[in-house]
Amino acid sequence: MLLDYISFILLLFFMTFFVDIFRQYFKTRMIIPRKMMTAKEGGLFEHYIIVGILTGIVLSVHLATGLRPFAEDNILSNIIQVISFSIVGFIFIVFIFVFVFYFIAVIYAKITKIEDKAAFFREHTHKMITTAFVIATVSILLVLITTIIGLLN
Repeated sequence: MLLDYISFILLLFFMTFFVDIFRQYFKTRMIIPRKMMTAKEGGLFEHYIIVGILTGIVLSVHLATGLRPFAEDNILSNIIQVISFSIVGFIFIVFIFVFVFYFIAVIYAKITKIEDKAAFFREHTHKMITTAFVIATVSILLVLITTIIGLLN
């Protein structure tokens, strides 16, 4: 059970880290390099208070009701799995599509022999990232709806 909580805490740290990167990007339209292994601003452990509160909530529900949060046979574990899968899936889809769009843009820039590639990418990077976010949002919403309907049956 202890290893389940440790992996849950690490998953929460990574999810909050990437969600914060996305939030920072849409706030400034810049991706800022970060020191990952720190609790200071921009680090992996920056949101330790949020992670502590979420872990405390899960632990208190576990202790109060006896529901095992990492089993596969109760509502608490289903909620944790659906939320975790949704956020991790969203992050994965965003990164995949940003990579694919960037790769396509590089090929397009080479084929059309664009001279000022920096200006080209400055102009189109936000569109690529926004499109990846829209695709990820729609994909995850469809998966969530399907999963929730499956859990209700």
